[in-house]
Amino acid sequence: MNLALDESTQERLPQILEDILKRTLIGEKSNKLKETDIFLILVVVLLSENGFLLMKNHNTKDSQCLQHIDNTNLSTWKISTGVHEISFVLSGYSDIIIKLVLCALGRTSLINVVISDLNPEVYSVGFLVNHYIVDPEASTIPMMFHNLKHLSDTFKNKIITPVKSTILNYYGFSGASLKGLPEELMFNLLLLLPVSDIINVAKTCKKFFILLNNESFWHKLFLRDFPHKVGTAGSLEWKISYRIVYIAHQESVRRVRNLRSSMMDLRDRYDYTSSYPIMDIIL
Repeated sequence: MNLALDESTQERLPQILEDILKRTLIGEKSNKLKETDIFLILVVVLLSENGFLLMKNHNTKDSQCLQHIDNTNLSTWKISTGVHEISFVLSGYSDIIIKLVLCALGRTSLINVVISDLNPEVYSVGFLVNHYIVDPEASTIPMMFHNLKHLSDTFKNKIITPVKSTILNYYGFSGASLKGLPEELMFNLLLLLPVSDIINVAKTCKKFFILLNNESFWHKLFLRDFPHKVGTAGSLEWKISYRIVYIAHQESVRRVRNLRSSMMDLRDRYDYTSSYPIMDIIL
């Protein structure tokens, strides 16, 4: 059975990756590839493993323009120095073109992905190439690479999963992440989390940031955490009201803890437990 990229070792790689690299090396006059070119090949293999099909032409939706990964040619993807563009589609949804642009910024490769005519959002992630390509001139191809599982996992989380979810959601199917869920269902799931985790989710991307600033959501969160304080909200926005009540609550908790700690110190310093049994009840 052929390996996946995340199963790679310094002895074995996916056969398709080795084949592309060997063919590309033969085609290069200098017989030497740049790190960015090698990294681009890794990205192409990752796309192929996850059900995406490459296209020969950047702008046509003609299914005849699909390109088999075995026929990849780096030169057709170069727009200008250090910049590559790939067009591809998700298998089974060939009417939606996805564009990936890879820019080399020193040792970092920045990947931007846009789903044409469907979503203005740009999915972006930067990779330190030398974390994965440790020796482009290694004696064997597998020894060129390191930590490809981390690359695969990061690429899936930042690019593959959100892109698939967006496309599936467009066609009415639940996707492979929170992004593919209906808004109301996602709110219900997030309401199971503590507010600190909800804030962290809002930091993950622009879409969640906008979504979790929804007044309706903060109203539900206020009702969940401070139902007895609803009458104090007044005319303020629910998120602002939540913040005010939350800070006051945390301060109250802090004071109680400090008082409890002080009383514990008193008990340790003066053994009042025999003379003042009420102290045991308080503590």
